[in-house]
Amino acid sequence: MAETPRKAPPRKAPTWRIPIGILALVGALLVYGGLVARFVAPWIASWTVLLQVPVYALLGVVWLLPLRRYLIWMETGRWG
Repeated sequence: MAETPRKAPPRKAPTWRIPIGILALVGALLVYGGLVARFVAPWIASWTVLLQVPVYALLGVVWLLPLRRYLIWMETGRWG
């Protein structure tokens, strides 16, 4: 039988990582959105909508890839 991973105990005091992490996440998303709007949008503007939709869907999801480890860091202070 496999062991279930232990959960970290709940925090007893607030930590600076959560508000700073949220501000950093919002800032990073603004930068990411600006880069997509600046460099990708003009490049694919002449494509048909059926080709643009998968590209924007992929770009809308790709930022989620590092999010799990980032949220773990915000909660625990460790990256893994």
